[in-house]
Amino acid sequence: MNIVPFNGLSNAKKEIRILELSAQLPLDGHLVRASLHNIHINYVALSYTWGDPITYSATNRYHKNQSVCINGMQLSVAGNLAAALHYLRKRKVSNIWVDALCIDQGNIQERGDQVKMMGDVYRKATRVLVWLGPATSDSDLAMRFLALLARCDTMANPKRAFLAYAEMRYYDSWMALKHLLKRTWWKRAWVIQEVALAKEVEFACGDETISESEFTNVEQLITKYWAFVFPTDLNKRVGLTGRMLDPFLFLSRMRIFMQTGKKLEVLPLLWLTKQTLASDSRDILFAKYGLLGDKATTLCSPAYTAPFDGICRRFLEAYIEKEKDLSIICNAGLSFNGRTSKLPSWLPDWGTSNPAYPLQCSWDGGWPVYRASGNMVPDVRFSEDGSALYAKGIMIDTIDGIQFDPWCRESFECGKGRQSQSETCAYGDGEELFEALYRTVVADTYRQEAPFVPEKAPREFGYLFARKCRECDEDLAVLNEPQGYMPTKARSNASNIEKRWHGMRNLRLGKTFLAEVVGKALLEFPGSESETMGVHDEPIANHHLWASFEHSIGQAMMHRRIFTTRNGYLGLGTRTLMTGDKICVMLGCATPLIVRASSNKDHYILLGETYIHGIMSGEAIERYQVGIEVESWIGLC
Repeated sequence: MNIVPFNGLSNAKKEIRILELSAQLPLDGHLVRASLHNIHINYVALSYTWGDPITYSATNRYHKNQSVCINGMQLSVAGNLAAALHYLRKRKVSNIWVDALCIDQGNIQERGDQVKMMGDVYRKATRVLVWLGPATSDSDLAMRFLALLARCDTMANPKRAFLAYAEMRYYDSWMALKHLLKRTWWKRAWVIQEVALAKEVEFACGDETISESEFTNVEQLITKYWAFVFPTDLNKRVGLTGRMLDPFLFLSRMRIFMQTGKKLEVLPLLWLTKQTLASDSRDILFAKYGLLGDKATTLCSPAYTAPFDGICRRFLEAYIEKEKDLSIICNAGLSFNGRTSKLPSWLPDWGTSNPAYPLQCSWDGGWPVYRASGNMVPDVRFSEDGSALYAKGIMIDTIDGIQFDPWCRESFECGKGRQSQSETCAYGDGEELFEALYRTVVADTYRQEAPFVPEKAPREFGYLFARKCRECDEDLAVLNEPQGYMPTKARSNASNIEKRWHGMRNLRLGKTFLAEVVGKALLEFPGSESETMGVHDEPIANHHLWASFEHSIGQAMMHRRIFTTRNGYLGLGTRTLMTGDKICVMLGCATPLIVRASSNKDHYILLGETYIHGIMSGEAIERYQVGIEVESWIGLC
C-alpha cells in the first residue's frame, strides 16, 4: 500500500483508496491505495447517510460539519460521518472505506469509474457497518427492543412470544422503533447494494448495535405475524405502517435472495427499489449497477457528465432493444402525487413520484405472470427530439365507472366516484362475476412472505373478501349509517380494507351493484368446505391465509381504484384515472395501460399500468389475430 493524497487510481488494477484512521484524537488519518484484486485486502466499508440522518436539535453536537485531518490536510465532513468515524475509532477499527473521503468527489471521471466498482468494494469488505446515526432520546430503546424481538425466534412458540410485545406496556418501544425506521438511511438508494452484497453486516446507532442475525430474525417475525398486530390498539396509537416497515423488510429479503446465488433481473430490481432517494437523481439508477452482475451492461454506464433525462432515455431505449420488452414503461405515468421531473409521461424517473406498489413484483422477474400482449414483441419508435414514444398496440376499451377514493374527501374532485353508465357485463351474473371481483382487488396475486414465490390468488381469497365485506356492512348498520357512506369518525377508525370496500360497494357492473355480488357469493361457501375455507363464525383473522390476503389487497390497491369499462370489464388502476380514459394493449407490454388524450394532437398521456380481469393473458391479441381488434400506432407524450 502506498500513501497518496488524491493520486490517480488504476482502473485496470481495480484500485481504491482506504482510510487508515489514527487511534488518536482529534480525528486523523491518511489515505492508502489498494487493489481489489488483492485477496488479503482488509477493511470495513461504511454505509451511512451523507446529510443529517435525523432531525437534529440545535444542541446536538453532530448537527454541524466537523474537521478531519486527512493526509495532513484539514477537511470538513458532515456531522453524521464524523460521528461514524468516532464510533469506529473508539472500537479500534483502523482500515475504513468511506465514499466521501476515499473517492475524489471533485473528479467526475473518477466518480463514475469508482461507482462501477462499488459492488466489489462492498463485496470484498471484511464487514459492512451500517451507521444509522448518533443516539437520540429513544434510539437506544429502539435498538434494544429489536434485539429483544429477535429472541422470539428462539422460543418454543415464536408467534405467541412476538404477539406478547403487542401489549400496551411496550408502546414506548414500538414508538422508538418507528422513529428509528424513519431515519433517512433506510431510504437511501445506495444502501441496497451496500447491504445485499456484504459478507457480514452490523447495524449501529449511537453506542448500540444489533447483529445481522438479529436483523434477519426480526424481519421474518414481522413478515409472519405483523398482520395480527396491525388491528390492535397498539398499532393504531403508534401508527407504524406497512410502508414504514418496507425498507427494513426489503433489505433483509434482498440479502437472503442474493445469498442464494439467484440472478436479479433489471426491471424487478428497479420496480422494487423505486421508493429510494438520492441527492443526485442519476444515482437512482447508478446505485443499482453493482447488483446486476452481467446484466449491468443493460444499464447506462455510470457517467456524471450526462444529464438525468438523457440517462433515463438511453437506459429505456437500450433495455427495449436488448430485452424486446416494453413493460419498462409500466413504471411511468402520472401518479397521484405528480411527477417532480419534467420527463415525458412514458419515461420512468425511477424515483418516488409513483407511490403505488408495482403490479409485477418479483426479483427474478417470474411473478406474477401477466401476458396481456401474448408473445408479441414491441415495435417502437421515438421522435427526433425524444419527447414522444410511438408503439404499435390496440385500443381496446374506455373507462366507464370509478369507485370513490376513500382517502380523499368526496367534496374534492380527486375523491369523486362515477357510476357506470354501461349495462354490459363481460362475466355474466354468477360465480364468474364474483371471481372477477375478488381477483381484481388483489390483481390476481398472492403476495406471500417471500415476494419471489410465484403464485396467483387462491380461491380462499374470495371467501375472505366476502366475509370481510359483510363485517364492514354490519359495522355500519350498527352505526345506523347508510351503507356506502362512511362518516368521518368511522373512517378514522376503519381499516384500509374497510375503506376500500366502502369506496367500491355501490359501484355497478352491468346491472348489478358490487355489494350484491358479494352478498350472493357468501352463500356459495357452505360449511361443508370449512376445512379449506374456514368456519363462518370463526374470527376471520384466525384463517391461515388472512395475513397473506390482507397483505395482497393492501399492496395491489394502494394508490389505485376499482373501475368498470364500457365493454363490461372490471379493472384496477391509478387514482388519477377519469371516465373517458382509454385502455390499450401495446405489443410487448405485459400489462394493459391507461392513457388520456392530450392537447398534442394524436398523442396520449400515459397514466400507468392496469389490471383488467379477463384480458391479462393475451385475449385482446387473440381478437386482433382473428380481425376483431385493429392494430395502430399509439403516440405517447
